[in-house]
Amino acid sequence: MASPQVENGYTAIANEIMDELIKIRVPGEAMQILLVILRKTYGWQKKEDHIALSQFHEVTGMKKPSIIRALKQLLAIKLIIVSEKANRKGQVYEFNKNYDEWIPLAKKLTLAKKLTSVSNNANDVSNNAKKSLQKSYPQKQKTTIQKQSTKTNRGKEPFILPDDIDPAIWDAFIEHRTKNQKKLTEYAKHLLVKKLEGIGQDKNAVLNQSIEKGWAGLFPLKAEGGFNGTGNYGRRGAGQFGAQAQGSGDKSEYPCDLEEVIGEY
Repeated sequence: MASPQVENGYTAIANEIMDELIKIRVPGEAMQILLVILRKTYGWQKKEDHIALSQFHEVTGMKKPSIIRALKQLLAIKLIIVSEKANRKGQVYEFNKNYDEWIPLAKKLTLAKKLTSVSNNANDVSNNAKKSLQKSYPQKQKTTIQKQSTKTNRGKEPFILPDDIDPAIWDAFIEHRTKNQKKLTEYAKHLLVKKLEGIGQDKNAVLNQSIEKGWAGLFPLKAEGGFNGTGNYGRRGAGQFGAQAQGSGDKSEYPCDLEEVIGEY
């Protein structure tokens, strides 16, 4: 059975500070870290102390991201002061006993009531909408809607950039598209990657080519003297391309503005 005794050591905290700590709401993880700081400072009759993250972990069992998050919370409500000393490595922590500077958090109960009210209202609207749809649509039409929804969800798979595409070049291409009001959905990104694979050339070079030329789409790399490395324009010969330029009425298979092409060559 545990039997702690004052003779074995204690942490002296002024009653005035304890009274103020009782009034302020501190999240659970943040309170654990605050107690560690009090133990390492006041528990050793010190105003401040250098405390490594490993010490916080050893005492609380919390993981590093949780410790850092809790420290940020304590800083935000000004319960602690963090500084760096020239003769010490890392951060030095101090409990801020000036409770006039503390910033109380919003009451949790008030927030919970508001969220519950909003949630209940949303559920009521959802239930009413379901009843309305059930009355309006026959069974066959509801089945058709469900199939269309399933087909739409196939394009919502999370997009993962392939390893052979440079993330910086990809981000630059996305930014280029956005500036030209050609925003990409997640499904569109999948299609672009498939197109890059179908082109069969260096994906990064293909992306850079579209950025340099101001193209919204992706096309095979061109060599000197023509498009696509063939010396011709698109899939047709130069003569056919010239016929289009003279107003033959046929659409060019190379999807870019005709004046831009003439300006380039």
